[in-house]
Amino acid sequence: MTVDREAYYISRALCGQHVTLLLNAPERVLDVWLGNQTIKQLPLKGLIGHPLPLSRYIQLMLDQARSEERQLRFRRQRLVQHTLWA
Repeated sequence: MTVDREAYYISRALCGQHVTLLLNAPERVLDVWLGNQTIKQLPLKGLIGHPLPLSRYIQLMLDQARSEERQLRFRRQRLVQHTLWA
């Protein structure tokens, strides 16, 4: 599965089943629930791991926004191309 563009693996046995993800921020993990029980904890990917100065945080947010805009533009172009060839 993918969360915020990061790939996570749960189990091939759970393929096609609905699970619930709970962000457990204090422990820096995603809790994976199936029904009413936790079946796995996945360490969060992409964490910085230390406090950032405000200017660095703002720069990271700007970089991420630019990246998401480029990806959105790319997806739209692919959609138009597929529509033209269909």
